[in-house]
Amino acid sequence: MKLQTLLAEDMVVVDLKGRTREEVLREMVDHIVRRVRIDPREDLFARLMAREKLGTTCIGDGVAIPHAKIGWLKKPVLMLGLSKCGVPFDGVDAKPCHVVFLAASPLGNPEVNLHVLAAVAKVVRGSGGLAQKLLKAATPKDVLRLLCEEEDDGRA
Repeated sequence: MKLQTLLAEDMVVVDLKGRTREEVLREMVDHIVRRVRIDPREDLFARLMAREKLGTTCIGDGVAIPHAKIGWLKKPVLMLGLSKCGVPFDGVDAKPCHVVFLAASPLGNPEVNLHVLAAVAKVVRGSGGLAQKLLKAATPKDVLRLLCEEEDDGRA
């Protein structure tokens, strides 16, 4: 599974406004609800927050992958948000997250969730400085181009 097949331009926000983990997750959930025309938004937000309480979804190097399994979803939803100022996600490295991949997948298909998370982790780990590269992107189109390059260059 590749990110370029999961992530659409309208699911990329290059300037998240939230300053806390909760604000960023709420902002991203609201964006998803407007784009995908799904509801109930509270269910998605509540599941994301419940997952965060189990342990941070920050994987280091300024990247977080909050994720949840949702019963009413038919296919996975992936969104990418960038925060210029950084958001505390209580990661092990104690650094703020600048890149947030929000993944929601169908509850009845746990393998899909693992494939989405693995695809994100592969690009992040293979890239070396992905957050810094993405923060330089001015538009969602630029972000997607950079991600495609990272996936296609053979390292990710």
